[in-house]
Amino acid sequence: MPKQRRHLAAIMFTDIAGYTAFPDFHVSADDAIFIENTIVMRWTLTGTHLGDFAEIPPTGRKIKLSGVSISKIVNGKVQEQWCYYNQMAGFAQIGFTFTPPKIEPEPQL
Repeated sequence: MPKQRRHLAAIMFTDIAGYTAFPDFHVSADDAIFIENTIVMRWTLTGTHLGDFAEIPPTGRKIKLSGVSISKIVNGKVQEQWCYYNQMAGFAQIGFTFTPPKIEPEPQL
């Protein structure tokens, strides 16, 4: 992966987890489109949960997330970035469970 793409991948990962929780993280750029000062990248992140993450102790479980990032480049630096990925899928892969709220039926009139 070219140097600039590796740098953008590291920025995305900071948003996702932090380096201590998944120290072996790897991001692959699956597709990238460069248009003037904008980069659109479809990526896949993999790693092993080896450190605390969102108050969840290390599980040793592997994760795999896919997402899309849109980056605006000004003077060779990332000025703005938007990342889209399924954060709940990442939590589920390390064992976090989700309980839907209990919805009480409407009283009959």
